[in-house]
Amino acid sequence: MSIEDAAAKGKLEEVKHAMAEKIRRDSRVLTALSPLNSMFALFPDIKPVKICSLLNEMQTQVQYRDIKTVSAFSGELYLYCDAHITEKYAGLLVRSAVSDACSTIVDTVREESRIYPRPTRISLFTSQVYGIPAATLHPCIVRILNSPQYADIRKLVHPETEAEYLYSTLHMNEEQAFSLMNWMEEEATAGVRVPLLPQCP
Repeated sequence: MSIEDAAAKGKLEEVKHAMAEKIRRDSRVLTALSPLNSMFALFPDIKPVKICSLLNEMQTQVQYRDIKTVSAFSGELYLYCDAHITEKYAGLLVRSAVSDACSTIVDTVREESRIYPRPTRISLFTSQVYGIPAATLHPCIVRILNSPQYADIRKLVHPETEAEYLYSTLHMNEEQAFSLMNWMEEEATAGVRVPLLPQCP
C-alpha cells in the first residue's frame, strides 16, 4: 500500500469514527435518532453516496456493532446507538418524528390561514426554518389529506407554476385560497417579496 493510499484509508477511518461518535452522543445525551442527512451535513465535502458506503462498512465492523439503523415508512433512514436506545424505542422515535412533522405542517397551515390569511406553500416545509426532509414531507401530506382529524386541510395546485399549497377551510374558502395563491405566485415570479401581513387599505 502506498503512502497516499494509507493516508486516504486513515482519513476514511477518521470519518467513520466521527460519525459513530455523533450517533452515540445523540443517543446518549439527546436520546434522539440521528437522521442520515445529518451525516451528510457533518462532511459536506464527501459525496453522500460515499457516506452511505462508509456506513454500510461500519455495519460489518466489530468496533461499530452498537451503531444500528431504523427506517421511517417514508424511507428516511435514521441511526442510533443500541447501548443507549433500544430497538423498540428507536421504532417509537422514528414514528414520532413523522407524526411531529405532520403536526407542524397542520399547525402552520391553520395559523397562516387564520392570521394573514393566506394558503401555505408546501415547499416552505423543506426550508431551513422547518427542516422537514423531502422524503418525509410527501408521506406527511398524504397522511394529512386522508386523515379525518385534519379534514379542514385542503390542497391546491397552481395551474401554471404547479406550485402546491395547503389551506384550512376553518378560516377561508377555496375561492379565497385560490385567489391568494394566484397572487403569491405572481409576486414570487416577479421577484417581489410577499409581505407577511396584508397591506392596510
